Amino acid sequence: MPTDSPTVAGEESPCKGDCTEQEAWNDWSPSTDYLRARAREQFSVLLDLAEGDRRGRYEGFEQRLIPEVFRLGRLLITLFLCAWEEREVVNPVEVRGQQTYRRQPAKGRWLGTFFGRVRYWRTYLQQTNGAGGGFYPLDTRLGLLADGFSMGVLARAVRLATQMSYSAAVLVFSRFVGWSPSHKSIEKATLGLGRHTARWVEERPAPKGDGEVLVVQFDSKAVPTARDRELKRRRGPRAPRAFPGSPRHRARDRRLQRPSQPRRKKGDKSKNGKATTVRATTMVEHSDDALTRLAAERTSASGAPGWMPKIS
Repeated sequence: MPTDSPTVAGEESPCKGDCTEQEAWNDWSPSTDYLRARAREQFSVLLDLAEGDRRGRYEGFEQRLIPEVFRLGRLLITLFLCAWEEREVVNPVEVRGQQTYRRQPAKGRWLGTFFGRVRYWRTYLQQTNGAGGGFYPLDTRLGLLADGFSMGVLARAVRLATQMSYSAAVLVFSRFVGWSPSHKSIEKATLGLGRHTARWVEERPAPKGDGEVLVVQFDSKAVPTARDRELKRRRGPRAPRAFPGSPRHRARDRRLQRPSQPRRKKGDKSKNGKATTVRATTMVEHSDDALTRLAAERTSASGAPGWMPKIS
């Protein structure tokens, strides 16, 4: 069964967003007439805000306008979902394939949209074989995802996550939209959509003006991470190294030359550098016994250990 509420950033976080008007029907299913009246009231609020402002500062007007527009957007989305639920005809008993389903009372659900979280109600069909499970016809009909977010929200969040960390994506997303999915939800969506990336790259058509020869170049460079203490040991004249006769004394001398270092955290390197591998690809074609560059150079890079970019 899909989750009742999407996983958003912490309960006290502003990333959760303002959806107080949705709590009015948290325990009951509103009608389209009720939601239409609420939407008209909210639109009147917008008109009064635009015509009745006397402060004379545009920045303040825009700051007050944005949340009211988003509130109207949430009401319209709720109205859209409620209208579809009323039009959706669900029989008391549905037979689909080899499974029999029985209609259950409508269940409420929170849906994360671009305008914020909305609360809507829809009928649930439950299997009658005792094994449990079922589905929501409205969610299936409209293509709503089971994890509680619209595809537009997840697509924007995943695009941000490909450019920055998941935590940073939460902050940037909430800065522009007013709320955000949690970093765990963004991570799951990114990994889930990433599974289809290789197949998409293999099946996509050749770019326009594709050449005959693919030139691929690799290069790696490590950022030095040696501390001042380590560099001081490496520089300067070398101390004489006697060669004691016993293994015990040889080990003792090595310990004296290289005293123990403070404990480091995971990934904290004191000697070895952190390498970054960069791949550059260019499409060229033969022209009068020469190679002519056609497409712009494409680059990809990663600092992961042992990373080698796949040539596609």
